[in-house]
Amino acid sequence: SSCYTGFGNQFEILALHDMKIEGLDIQMRTSSSQNIFVYTRSDTYSENSRHNNFDGGWTMIQNVNVAGNHPSLTSLPNFDAPIMLGAGEKLSFTVAIKHSRSIGFLKGTNNYNAPTDASTDDLIVYEGSSVTNYYGGEVSSCYT
Repeated sequence: SSCYTGFGNQFEILALHDMKIEGLDIQMRTSSSQNIFVYTRSDTYSENSRHNNFDGGWTMIQNVNVAGNHPSLTSLPNFDAPIMLGAGEKLSFTVAIKHSRSIGFLKGTNNYNAPTDASTDDLIVYEGSSVTNYYGGEVSSCYT
């Protein structure tokens, strides 16, 4: 399938076992250095409760400048503190970039309960949305 670009991605994961998340790999559609912002939210991200414009429930856990590894995945540095999740716990992420539509996404099915190919035996990664605008603390998302 075709890869599109946006200012980031919003998605949700479900831990199937107790786990520790130390960092993320992302699909950057550039080889230049970019500031990447990673936010988390402890509740559900879904079609019916999109959290546009960061209504106070999101926490920034990473602000890092990295060079894209296009066309391969780009590994972000480990988080300052790992994220601990218990079995059955959900966590939502926003990964955003300022001033550049350089984060890749695949056009989805508009089904926010659909697991993606990124799912493993340890966690389910659900389909999310592309970030269409990022202004540093304000996010708009619409594409799935």
